Amino acid sequence: MPSILMFAPAWKGGKTLELRALRLSHLYKEWRKMIIKRDNFECQECGSRVKLEIHHKKGFTNYPKLRFEPSNVVTLCADCHSLTDNYKGRERRNHE
Repeated sequence: MPSILMFAPAWKGGKTLELRALRLSHLYKEWRKMIIKRDNFECQECGSRVKLEIHHKKGFTNYPKLRFEPSNVVTLCADCHSLTDNYKGRERRNHE
């Protein structure tokens, strides 16, 4: 029996659940640690060492082949990350 969610305008075939599972995976967490270590445990914009996040230059959702490409990511603090063009899907929302 189909889920009622399948009829919602934003339904994308369950991609959100798949992406969430990937981000919660052991592989992703270890890769994230590797990138933060590569960037010397600091934001590459302001030098902060708190609330570090990984920023995908080419969006995580739109560019699946680049998700684990080290040259596509940079360590940023939460404040600097929130200012990027594609933060939390901002790029997708602006193009829809």
